[in-house]
Amino acid sequence: MKSYTFNLKEKSEKINTIKNKETFDFSEFRNFNHDSYGFKREWKTLSSHNDVEYVKRIINPHYPYMLSSYKDIPQKNSKYSNYLIYMDFGKYKYEKNFIEFFDLELDIIITKDLKYTLLDMDELLESFLKRKIPFFELETVLINMEKLMNDFNKYGPLNTLKELYNKKVIEWLID
Repeated sequence: MKSYTFNLKEKSEKINTIKNKETFDFSEFRNFNHDSYGFKREWKTLSSHNDVEYVKRIINPHYPYMLSSYKDIPQKNSKYSNYLIYMDFGKYKYEKNFIEFFDLELDIIITKDLKYTLLDMDELLESFLKRKIPFFELETVLINMEKLMNDFNKYGPLNTLKELYNKKVIEWLID
């Protein structure tokens, strides 16, 4: 399971995956309110995703998502060129100046034409079957996914996220 540790005091992000263990300093940090944090950091080529210039993230321990936007390096076939927002479903652990996000495999991509796509349901179910994710976490992810998708269909993806996080937060993320 991937995890991301955000050090709010030192302004850094530490990524821990099977392939990578890296720490990145923020080039920009925002505390939008006492619950929503935004940061921007330069991209570092790791094992994949080599067409990114920088990433912006929004984290808020009250919601089971981490929101990201990617500024791609202009290339004809960049994977991220049509992405507006990438949502990771997960869970947070919050201690003092540290917020840790555990990625529970399920993702939603919101594209620039404001359509959305659900990704990696198979990875979520595989993690559950391999007992990496307990039933209550699987259930929580699926309930949140269903509610979010219903709201996306009713109000639109951006309006839904602006209602959850705040208009200013989402506008910063996608700017």
